[in-house]
Amino acid sequence: MTDATVKKETSGQMLLTVNETAQTLGVCRATVNKLLRAGVLPKLKIGNCTRISSKSLSRYVDALEKQAKEQAAQKVKGNS
Repeated sequence: MTDATVKKETSGQMLLTVNETAQTLGVCRATVNKLLRAGVLPKLKIGNCTRISSKSLSRYVDALEKQAKEQAAQKVKGNS
């Protein structure tokens, strides 16, 4: 999922709810809450509401893609 894909999935929204973030990532709310508690995915508090910026979500997805590519390259390198 690229930055463009996240933007498409979020329909240009700047801030997402936990539910919207979970839906965009294809995971459950509990997974998003774990990422928020661990500080892996930054959260914004507006009053009692928790929001995730679409930019933070894009950066998180980009980091996951980079990590996956590096792991795949290491597997290929190890099999050579």
